[in-house]
Amino acid sequence: MRYGQMGLCRRKGVALPVVALVMLLCIGAAGPARADTGMLLVLGEERVRAGPHFAGGQVGLFGLAPEDTQIYLVARGPEKRVPVDRHSGGGAGPLTVEAVVVVGLPGFYQILSSAPLEDLPPALLWETGIAPDYRTLQTAASAWGGEGPESRVEPREAEIFARNLFRIYEKRGLYGVREGSVVRHGPAFYGRLVLPPDVPAGRIEVRAYAVRDGVPVAEAAAGFAVERTGLLGNLNWDGVWRASVAGGSAVAVLAAALAAALVRRIVRVLSP
Repeated sequence: MRYGQMGLCRRKGVALPVVALVMLLCIGAAGPARADTGMLLVLGEERVRAGPHFAGGQVGLFGLAPEDTQIYLVARGPEKRVPVDRHSGGGAGPLTVEAVVVVGLPGFYQILSSAPLEDLPPALLWETGIAPDYRTLQTAASAWGGEGPESRVEPREAEIFARNLFRIYEKRGLYGVREGSVVRHGPAFYGRLVLPPDVPAGRIEVRAYAVRDGVPVAEAAAGFAVERTGLLGNLNWDGVWRASVAGGSAVAVLAAALAAALVRRIVRVLSP
Protein backbone atom coordinates (compact mmCIF):
# COMPACT_ATOMS: atom_id res chain seq x y z
CA MET A 1 0.00 0.00 0.00
CA ARG A 2 1.31 3.43 -0.92
CA TYR A 3 1.52 6.02 1.84
CA GLY A 4 -0.75 8.36 -0.10
CA GLN A 5 -3.57 5.78 0.08
CA MET A 6 -3.80 5.91 3.87
CA GLY A 7 -6.64 8.44 3.62
CA LEU A 8 -5.55 10.74 6.43
CA CYS A 9 -7.05 13.95 5.09
CA ARG A 10 -10.10 14.91 7.14
CA ARG A 11 -12.64 17.72 6.95
CA LYS A 12 -13.18 17.71 10.72
CA GLY A 13 -10.64 17.65 13.56
CA VAL A 14 -10.01 14.03 14.44
CA ALA A 15 -7.26 12.21 16.30
CA LEU A 16 -4.27 11.27 14.18
CA PRO A 17 -4.25 7.54 13.41
CA VAL A 18 -2.27 5.55 15.94
CA VAL A 19 -1.62 2.98 13.21
CA ALA A 20 0.48 5.51 11.30
CA LEU A 21 2.65 6.22 14.33
CA VAL A 22 3.12 2.52 15.00
CA MET A 23 4.14 2.06 11.38
CA LEU A 24 6.70 4.86 11.64
CA LEU A 25 8.13 3.48 14.86
CA CYS A 26 8.47 0.06 13.23
CA ILE A 27 10.27 1.63 10.27
CA GLY A 28 12.57 3.42 12.71
CA ALA A 29 13.32 0.21 14.57
CA ALA A 30 14.38 -1.37 11.28
CA GLY A 31 17.10 1.23 10.99
CA PRO A 32 16.56 3.59 7.98
CA ALA A 33 16.08 6.72 10.12
CA ARG A 34 18.34 6.28 13.14
CA ALA A 35 19.88 9.28 14.85
CA ASP A 36 22.04 11.46 12.58
CA THR A 37 21.56 9.15 9.58
CA GLY A 38 18.50 10.78 8.04
CA MET A 39 14.90 11.78 8.32
CA LEU A 40 11.58 10.37 7.13
CA LEU A 41 8.49 12.39 6.16
CA VAL A 42 5.15 10.83 5.19
CA LEU A 43 2.00 12.70 4.14
CA GLY A 44 -1.48 11.36 4.67
CA GLU A 45 -2.53 12.22 1.11
CA GLU A 46 -0.92 12.36 -2.31
CA ARG A 47 -3.99 14.06 -3.77
CA VAL A 48 -6.73 16.24 -2.28
CA ARG A 49 -9.88 16.67 -4.36
CA ALA A 50 -11.69 19.93 -3.60
CA GLY A 51 -15.20 19.78 -5.02
CA PRO A 52 -18.08 22.31 -4.95
CA HIS A 53 -18.86 21.55 -1.29
CA PHE A 54 -15.25 21.51 -0.08
CA ALA A 55 -15.25 23.32 3.28
CA GLY A 56 -11.56 22.87 4.04
CA GLY A 57 -9.60 19.89 5.23
CA GLN A 58 -6.46 18.59 6.86
CA VAL A 59 -3.48 16.60 5.66
CA GLY A 60 -1.63 14.52 8.25
CA LEU A 61 2.15 14.85 8.52
CA PHE A 62 4.15 11.98 10.03
CA GLY A 63 7.86 11.38 10.29
CA LEU A 64 10.96 10.14 12.03
CA ALA A 65 13.96 12.19 13.10
CA PRO A 66 16.72 12.09 15.73
CA GLU A 67 15.11 12.34 19.16
CA ASP A 68 17.21 15.25 20.40
CA THR A 69 16.16 17.57 17.55
CA GLN A 70 13.39 20.08 16.99
CA ILE A 71 11.22 19.83 13.88
CA TYR A 72 10.44 22.70 11.52
CA LEU A 73 8.25 22.25 8.44
CA VAL A 74 7.38 24.65 5.66
CA ALA A 75 4.64 23.95 3.09
CA ARG A 76 4.39 26.13 0.01
CA GLY A 77 3.02 26.27 -3.50
CA PRO A 78 1.95 26.65 -6.17
CA GLU A 79 3.32 29.96 -7.41
CA LYS A 80 0.61 32.19 -8.83
CA ARG A 81 0.10 35.28 -10.95
CA VAL A 82 -2.19 37.52 -8.92
CA PRO A 83 -3.93 40.49 -10.60
CA VAL A 84 -4.32 43.61 -8.46
CA ASP A 85 -5.34 47.20 -9.11
CA ARG A 86 -2.98 50.14 -8.73
CA HIS A 87 -4.64 53.49 -8.05
CA SER A 88 -2.93 56.71 -9.00
CA GLY A 89 -3.92 60.36 -9.27
CA GLY A 90 -6.75 61.72 -7.18
CA GLY A 91 -6.81 65.04 -5.43
CA ALA A 92 -6.89 67.75 -8.09
CA GLY A 93 -6.33 65.25 -10.89
CA PRO A 94 -8.38 62.29 -12.12
CA LEU A 95 -8.17 58.96 -10.32
CA THR A 96 -6.86 56.22 -12.60
CA VAL A 97 -6.76 52.46 -12.10
CA GLU A 98 -4.06 50.32 -13.70
CA ALA A 99 -3.95 46.54 -13.78
CA VAL A 100 -0.83 45.05 -12.18
CA VAL A 101 0.17 41.40 -11.88
CA VAL A 102 2.17 40.18 -8.88
CA VAL A 103 4.29 37.08 -9.60
CA GLY A 104 6.60 34.86 -7.58
CA LEU A 105 4.43 34.32 -4.50
CA PRO A 106 3.08 30.89 -3.51
CA GLY A 107 -0.69 30.63 -3.20
CA PHE A 108 -0.27 28.59 0.00
CA TYR A 109 2.42 29.02 2.65
CA GLN A 110 2.36 27.57 6.15
CA ILE A 111 5.03 26.95 8.79
CA LEU A 112 4.69 24.29 11.49
CA SER A 113 7.19 23.62 14.25
CA SER A 114 7.79 21.77 17.49
CA ALA A 115 9.67 24.74 19.00
CA PRO A 116 9.64 28.54 18.72
CA LEU A 117 11.04 29.96 15.50
CA GLU A 118 13.08 32.43 17.55
CA ASP A 119 15.30 29.47 18.48
CA LEU A 120 16.61 29.39 14.90
CA PRO A 121 19.49 31.64 13.78
CA PRO A 122 18.42 34.34 11.29
CA ALA A 123 20.80 32.90 8.68
CA LEU A 124 19.09 29.51 8.91
CA LEU A 125 15.65 31.08 8.57
CA TRP A 126 16.79 32.80 5.41
CA GLU A 127 18.51 29.71 4.00
CA THR A 128 15.53 27.40 4.54
CA GLY A 129 12.88 29.91 3.50
CA ILE A 130 11.17 29.58 6.89
CA ALA A 131 9.94 33.13 7.06
CA PRO A 132 7.57 34.00 9.93
CA ASP A 133 7.34 37.54 8.58
CA TYR A 134 7.33 36.32 4.93
CA ARG A 135 10.43 38.40 4.25
CA THR A 136 12.07 35.79 2.02
CA LEU A 137 8.85 35.58 0.01
CA GLN A 138 8.74 39.34 -0.33
CA THR A 139 12.19 39.50 -1.87
CA ALA A 140 11.19 36.92 -4.50
CA ALA A 141 8.02 38.77 -5.52
CA SER A 142 7.81 41.16 -8.44
CA ALA A 143 5.00 43.18 -10.00
CA TRP A 144 4.40 43.98 -13.66
CA GLY A 145 2.16 46.55 -15.27
CA GLY A 146 2.33 45.11 -18.78
CA GLU A 147 4.56 43.21 -21.17
CA GLY A 148 8.30 43.71 -21.43
CA PRO A 149 11.07 44.49 -18.91
CA GLU A 150 10.24 48.22 -18.93
CA SER A 151 6.81 47.49 -17.43
CA ARG A 152 8.22 46.12 -14.17
CA VAL A 153 6.97 47.98 -11.10
CA GLU A 154 9.56 49.54 -8.81
CA PRO A 155 10.71 47.09 -6.08
CA ARG A 156 9.48 49.30 -3.23
CA GLU A 157 6.00 49.45 -4.71
CA ALA A 158 6.06 45.70 -5.41
CA GLU A 159 6.80 45.12 -1.71
CA ILE A 160 3.66 47.07 -0.81
CA PHE A 161 1.59 44.84 -3.09
CA ALA A 162 3.21 41.75 -1.57
CA ARG A 163 2.63 42.84 2.05
CA ASN A 164 -1.06 43.54 1.38
CA LEU A 165 -1.41 40.15 -0.26
CA PHE A 166 0.19 38.55 2.81
CA ARG A 167 -2.48 40.10 5.03
CA ILE A 168 -5.30 38.95 2.75
CA TYR A 169 -3.88 35.43 2.49
CA GLU A 170 -3.53 35.22 6.28
CA LYS A 171 -7.19 36.16 6.74
CA ARG A 172 -8.17 33.48 4.24
CA GLY A 173 -6.08 30.85 6.05
CA LEU A 174 -3.71 30.38 3.11
CA TYR A 175 -0.70 31.77 4.98
CA GLY A 176 0.13 31.12 8.61
CA VAL A 177 2.67 30.20 11.28
CA ARG A 178 1.78 27.52 13.85
CA GLU A 179 4.56 27.21 16.40
CA GLY A 180 4.29 24.20 18.67
CA SER A 181 1.86 22.38 16.37
CA VAL A 182 4.31 19.53 15.66
CA VAL A 183 4.25 16.86 18.39
CA ARG A 184 7.27 14.67 19.22
CA HIS A 185 6.97 11.12 20.52
CA GLY A 186 10.41 9.57 20.76
CA PRO A 187 11.87 9.55 17.26
CA ALA A 188 8.41 10.10 15.73
CA PHE A 189 6.74 13.44 15.04
CA TYR A 190 3.34 14.35 13.68
CA GLY A 191 1.18 17.34 12.87
CA ARG A 192 -1.53 18.59 10.51
CA LEU A 193 -1.65 20.97 7.58
CA VAL A 194 -4.93 22.90 7.64
CA LEU A 195 -6.36 23.59 4.18
CA PRO A 196 -8.87 26.45 3.80
CA PRO A 197 -11.86 26.13 1.44
CA ASP A 198 -10.14 28.12 -1.32
CA VAL A 199 -6.78 26.36 -1.20
CA PRO A 200 -5.30 26.82 -4.68
CA ALA A 201 -5.14 24.00 -7.18
CA GLY A 202 -1.66 22.67 -7.88
CA ARG A 203 1.19 20.96 -6.09
CA ILE A 204 2.13 21.89 -2.53
CA GLU A 205 5.62 20.91 -1.41
CA VAL A 206 6.41 20.17 2.23
CA ARG A 207 9.99 20.25 3.52
CA ALA A 208 10.95 19.19 7.04
CA TYR A 209 14.13 20.06 8.94
CA ALA A 210 15.51 18.40 12.06
CA VAL A 211 17.52 21.03 13.96
CA ARG A 212 19.86 20.58 16.93
CA ASP A 213 21.30 23.62 18.70
CA GLY A 214 20.48 25.85 15.75
CA VAL A 215 22.12 23.52 13.20
CA PRO A 216 20.11 21.37 10.73
CA VAL A 217 21.21 17.73 10.97
CA ALA A 218 18.66 16.15 8.61
CA GLU A 219 15.89 17.07 6.22
CA ALA A 220 13.21 15.40 4.14
CA ALA A 221 10.63 16.44 1.56
CA ALA A 222 7.26 15.29 0.25
CA GLY A 223 4.31 16.83 -1.53
CA PHE A 224 0.68 16.51 -2.51
CA ALA A 225 -1.59 17.85 -5.24
CA VAL A 226 -4.81 19.81 -4.85
CA GLU A 227 -7.37 19.23 -7.58
CA ARG A 228 -10.37 21.49 -8.09
CA THR A 229 -13.38 19.59 -9.39
CA GLY A 230 -16.85 20.64 -10.53
CA LEU A 231 -17.88 24.27 -10.91
CA LEU A 232 -15.28 25.42 -8.38
CA GLY A 233 -12.57 24.31 -10.77
CA ASN A 234 -13.63 26.99 -13.24
CA LEU A 235 -13.76 29.88 -10.79
CA ASN A 236 -10.87 32.32 -10.43
CA TRP A 237 -10.93 33.13 -6.70
CA ASP A 238 -8.03 35.59 -6.99
CA GLY A 239 -10.03 37.46 -9.62
CA VAL A 240 -12.81 37.85 -7.07
CA TRP A 241 -10.22 39.25 -4.61
CA ARG A 242 -8.70 41.62 -7.14
CA ALA A 243 -10.01 44.67 -5.29
CA SER A 244 -7.67 47.43 -4.22
CA VAL A 245 -4.78 45.44 -2.79
CA ALA A 246 -2.34 48.25 -3.46
CA GLY A 247 -4.12 50.67 -1.17
CA GLY A 248 -5.25 48.04 1.31
CA SER A 249 -8.73 49.60 1.27
CA ALA A 250 -10.91 48.08 3.99
CA VAL A 251 -14.06 48.85 1.98
CA ALA A 252 -12.65 47.13 -1.11
CA VAL A 253 -11.56 44.08 0.88
CA LEU A 254 -14.99 43.86 2.52
CA ALA A 255 -16.69 44.13 -0.88
CA ALA A 256 -14.46 41.36 -2.22
CA ALA A 257 -15.28 39.17 0.78
CA LEU A 258 -19.01 39.66 0.26
CA ALA A 259 -18.63 38.89 -3.45
CA ALA A 260 -16.71 35.71 -2.67
CA ALA A 261 -19.37 34.63 -0.15
CA LEU A 262 -22.11 35.27 -2.71
CA VAL A 263 -20.31 33.25 -5.37
CA ARG A 264 -19.86 30.35 -2.94
CA ARG A 265 -23.56 30.42 -2.07
CA ILE A 266 -24.52 30.35 -5.75
CA VAL A 267 -22.17 27.41 -6.26
CA ARG A 268 -23.86 25.47 -3.46
CA VAL A 269 -27.30 26.15 -4.91
CA LEU A 270 -26.35 25.13 -8.44
CA SER A 271 -24.33 22.08 -7.45
CA PRO A 272 -26.18 18.72 -7.43
